[in-house]
Amino acid sequence: MATQASDLISGGLNKAAGTAGFGTVAASAPSNLGVLIGKLLSAVLGILGLALVVLLIYGGILYLTAAGNEENVKKAKRTIMNAVIGIVIVASSYALASFVVSQLQRAGREEIELTSQELAEICALDPTSSACPQGAGTSGSGTSGGGGTPCPPGQTFVNGACSF
Repeated sequence: MATQASDLISGGLNKAAGTAGFGTVAASAPSNLGVLIGKLLSAVLGILGLALVVLLIYGGILYLTAAGNEENVKKAKRTIMNAVIGIVIVASSYALASFVVSQLQRAGREEIELTSQELAEICALDPTSSACPQGAGTSGSGTSGGGGTPCPPGQTFVNGACSF
């Protein structure tokens, strides 16, 4: 359903953009909000990590050029320590954000496991559903033991329910 909704939205946006004379949405544009957020977080944390590495190099240069001046050595050590702490925080943030986004994407792709009783109820309400085996929603008796029915082996699909 989510794929159909995103296709519908994307198709509608492309149609509106074409009507307005703007062209269409690029095919490589992320269709999932989680993907978009993940790419944005990755870019921001990458820039922060780069800035902190530059700060670490700056602290190293300060340390090398301190020439024994105690105040400059303290400033250099403080800069290096802050840069290392910042890098650890950014790396941890990246790992946490990456994990959360991957779990959100995985949750969106997981299929729902139905019990045979739930499947029987769905097929009784809508026999044309793609989840239903052929003839599962028809009244009367089905075959026993998994021969195209949603029932476990040894049970019969009768009037929309599994029974012995």
